Amino acid sequence: MRTMGYAAMGWTGLYVVSKVFFALEGRLGVTGGPHVSPESYQGYGPGEVA
Repeated sequence: MRTMGYAAMGWTGLYVVSKVFFALEGRLGVTGGPHVSPESYQGYGPGEVA
């Protein structure tokens, strides 16, 4: 059972690293997601983009 815990921690760590990487690139943080320009958000009001 402990091995499964370590595996889960490893996968979670990889997930977090991928999110940090995409955040530093200025992307949405969706792995493989399209690049979204800041101008595309102008059509939305405050709180409409999650």
